[in-house]
Amino acid sequence: MTVQYHDEHDKGHGRIEHRQCWVLNANATYFPSVTKWKNLKQVMMIKSQRDLGDKKTEDTRYYITSLNAEPEKRLHAVRQHWQVENALHWTL
Repeated sequence: MTVQYHDEHDKGHGRIEHRQCWVLNANATYFPSVTKWKNLKQVMMIKSQRDLGDKKTEDTRYYITSLNAEPEKRLHAVRQHWQVENALHWTL
């Protein structure tokens, strides 16, 4: 099994963020339920750590996708999605 990895650091708005992304190609050997998901290509895990002064948070999220892409692009796509979510939240 090949695991792809990418991490990045951001600093801004008074906080420091560290994001890590692991991407695995989904196959029946390691993921027996892959046959239940039509066109499933990859499984990924994103771990985010945020430092905002004295407050530190850590979050781990899992995703499945029908696209093949390297972790850097996966991480960017997830961040873009949350930017849309946040923008819509503020307009409601």
